[in-house]
Amino acid sequence: MSKTKFTIEEHNILGENLQKMRDYLLSITVEISKAYPVTGKELAKANKALTVIDSFRSTMDDTICKEHQKEENITKVYYRS
Repeated sequence: MSKTKFTIEEHNILGENLQKMRDYLLSITVEISKAYPVTGKELAKANKALTVIDSFRSTMDDTICKEHQKEENITKVYYRS
């Protein structure tokens, strides 16, 4: 039995949540950069977490574009302003 793919609405919810997570993680990264060395492992791990979220968003953006090619504004689901 095949799995059911995400609906546009489910993609929208995930995209919004990933954006919120990224924004929050970015604010934490800024605070870490003020308190710890730029070359420290604390900032390196925070930056790596940002990279992982960005990579996941990119993968999901590719997925929605393949699954919902005919829909309008799908490129704004995972990359919001």
